Amino acid sequence: MRDLIAMKVGFVVKDLEESHKLAREIDAYLSNRGIETYFDELSAKKIGVPEKELNIREMKTDLIIAMGGDGTILKTISLIPDKSVPIFGINFGSMGFLTACSPDRWEDAIYRIISDDYRVEERIMLNVEIDGKSAGDALNEAVVMTAVPVKMLHFEVRIDGQVIDSIRADGVMISTPTGSTAYSMSAGGPIVDPRVKGFIITAISPFKYGARSFVVPHDAVIQVKILQLKKGGIIVIDGEVRGDITSESKIVFKLSDNRARFIRLKEDFYKRIRERL
Repeated sequence: MRDLIAMKVGFVVKDLEESHKLAREIDAYLSNRGIETYFDELSAKKIGVPEKELNIREMKTDLIIAMGGDGTILKTISLIPDKSVPIFGINFGSMGFLTACSPDRWEDAIYRIISDDYRVEERIMLNVEIDGKSAGDALNEAVVMTAVPVKMLHFEVRIDGQVIDSIRADGVMISTPTGSTAYSMSAGGPIVDPRVKGFIITAISPFKYGARSFVVPHDAVIQVKILQLKKGGIIVIDGEVRGDITSESKIVFKLSDNRARFIRLKEDFYKRIRERL
């Protein structure tokens, strides 16, 4: 069994009364077993443990318990300094594809974690570059789109320098297998097992009838060029605007050096697909 005394656990908690209540219970459970606990700033104030407050950007712990939905987990991964820290998600959201446990099963799950009875699952991430500078990593997807709503753009997409398509659409999305069950799926992309090493390219509301997604190798270099752009464009990474673009911008997507790591108690990807869809 792991040395529990030396273990440090961080919490990132969605701003809900139910999640705050459960966070207090789990905090007491862990603290009674000699485990150090810390909370992100907002959560610490809401839960009433100011002495355990820690800026999420400085959260250096052995693992992080994210209590919320997929959005909470995406936020956590984007902000923590060490992407190798494993995350355990307790679902307080609507879908919860990235979470591993429902609130009513927390005690058994936490006991297994502190007993070292779990595995760590790695997920690839997508790095986005604009004109040679990193705009950040995406766990789910990155989208190139117009900054003006309901304006179609003309894109050219290249894989390793080779043109694969010229697309007129509202946007172009590059998704990871993790993101295949998020925005990519709602845009008509395929569901991809997270063990598959690849990226999915999907046009958003394409003008061309019968347009299909491309699934490309994870080591491919993807370039997207906007051929016509009268108004401004933006890059959106995991739902957050990360940069402005023009028709002169060089936009490159490639495998990130970082990996997201999740604590899993069982193999349940297809079970989650059945339950949530």
